[in-house]
Amino acid sequence: MQLGPSPFEWLEFDKNARCKDLNVAARLQALLSPEIKDLVVISHGWNNDLPDAEQLYATLWQNAADELIKRGRDPASFAVVGILWPAKAYDAIYDGAGELVKENQKGGTMAVVDRPERANFDVPVEHLEAMIAQVRAFADDPEFDKVADAARAAAATPEKRDESAAYEFFRAAMASLDLQPDHADPELTQDASIFRRSATISDANDLLLSFGAPLALEVSPGVGAAQGLGDVLRGTFQGARSGVVWALNKLTYYTMKKRAGTVGDSVADLIGSLQPQGDVRLHFVGHSFGARLVTAAGTRLVPPSHMTFRSVTLLQGAYSHNGLTAGKGPFSALVGKPSGPISFSHTHNDQATTIAYPLASRLSGDATKSLGDANDIFGAMGANGPQMTGDMMAPDCDTTDFHPVPGKINRFLADTYVVKTEHVDAHNNVTNVDCGRLVAATMTV
Repeated sequence: MQLGPSPFEWLEFDKNARCKDLNVAARLQALLSPEIKDLVVISHGWNNDLPDAEQLYATLWQNAADELIKRGRDPASFAVVGILWPAKAYDAIYDGAGELVKENQKGGTMAVVDRPERANFDVPVEHLEAMIAQVRAFADDPEFDKVADAARAAAATPEKRDESAAYEFFRAAMASLDLQPDHADPELTQDASIFRRSATISDANDLLLSFGAPLALEVSPGVGAAQGLGDVLRGTFQGARSGVVWALNKLTYYTMKKRAGTVGDSVADLIGSLQPQGDVRLHFVGHSFGARLVTAAGTRLVPPSHMTFRSVTLLQGAYSHNGLTAGKGPFSALVGKPSGPISFSHTHNDQATTIAYPLASRLSGDATKSLGDANDIFGAMGANGPQMTGDMMAPDCDTTDFHPVPGKINRFLADTYVVKTEHVDAHNNVTNVDCGRLVAATMTV
């Protein structure tokens, strides 16, 4: 199988991080022929099915291959492995973070374009049912009917809702999506901590009420300018259905984070079991939640004989910008591990990582300031790049003259090339030529 000029194989996982092909190790071993000098492992992010992943990998890799040729490297000596794993998009529209409009030219508040005249109304029933259907497919739980019934009961109007409905809903949803209050990853523990507030019937009712409260968050000036926003991000919906939808959305977001990590661990173990026939350099490339996946893989990896862990390129990464911080980040052990660079693209043009990601870590009533910027404790890599990494950080680059520093963390401000176009939002615009050039530069420096 080929991906443009390079040999290629798929590596597909189920929701439990198990390879779907029992012969995958043999296929990958065969990929590492004596002619192969570099192995590239690429992962997509949320909500990518096979056609989406094929499109992402083919275009991104062709752009990288064109740059490799300019740098005197033969793309045919690079083998590529494309990861396919079950992921779900975070539906920011339910949190008031979808398409946003200005209420006036001097800032002010924001509202969701979808029916802005319905501010302070609950989400329609069809939105609730759509979310239940999405979570059912994502959870792949044979007993999911219990979650669906509990969600509908909790979303009923007050006069029709049993006092314990919210409590039963949280119990069923947390069990189905395997929420773990105490996780080795502090980011996951932080996310799960919100649901600890549902331990009693009274607390569960209060938590559902807070989930269903209208959103109102201050936006930092830099984020506001990049997104065309004002000073406050304000949602349009409130009520029990909104609360249930918000809770289901957040629970699946938690599960997405955890799944990316467990799949990444499986990738590391599989790569570590290979036996290259000659010296091979290993490179990880990840987009969105795929950045979290390959970061987890690189952190866990024990390279086999004749394999050098060379580089990592993370395009608009959807995980905490404190993820590499020494003594704090779950992936701090990755720093200094590759012999070459760790490169990040980041920009506040990216609504998914600048607004949706930090929103997913908040309750609707959370009044934390500086939404989405480097001061936001919930901020993402794709918005700000890694934070608090000390002397391991190379000088920042805000141009497309890419010179990643080996052995260092490299931040590349992507304001000029990770942009929204007529056909794609900024978060998913990583198949542009400059992102391909960044991948090639990181692999060959």
